[in-house]
Amino acid sequence: ADKVGQQQNIWLYCLTRQFRYDVTAYTASAMRRGRGRQAIVEGVAFLVFHIFVLLWNWQAWLFFVAPVTHLGLSFCQFWNYQQHNDIDPHDRNRDSVSCYGAVFNALFFNSGYHQEHHLYPNAHWSTLPDCSKRLPPEDDRHVVSVSPWLRRARPAGSEAR
Repeated sequence: ADKVGQQQNIWLYCLTRQFRYDVTAYTASAMRRGRGRQAIVEGVAFLVFHIFVLLWNWQAWLFFVAPVTHLGLSFCQFWNYQQHNDIDPHDRNRDSVSCYGAVFNALFFNSGYHQEHHLYPNAHWSTLPDCSKRLPPEDDRHVVSVSPWLRRARPAGSEAR
């Protein structure tokens, strides 16, 4: 959401989110979880790769690497938006959208068990289905049948369940 209680436009969120990313907050969060070194190494590797390609062949960077990177990150933001849209951010048992479709979860390493991931962030992806047994019933949470990507965004101003 853009502001508390206000839903952001899905296209604006997906296409611009990576330009508004707070690297300092992300690194600080990773440091608190003991993964600061990994976050720094990944960030430096990302930058070094882009600088190398830019210096080696700026046209390749401008017309291939930059657009492909942007589209990939935009798709990740779309995925994130769909798994956190139409939720109750103040309720730990209902602050994301889950999808228990067998095909979706087989293709995406149980990514549909998203509420389980929120409550048990250190659980291995293969154990997330077992974690769902400890949650409230499905009709009391945000659960979709096929894929979170097929959900329609709720109109701005409508209330979450």
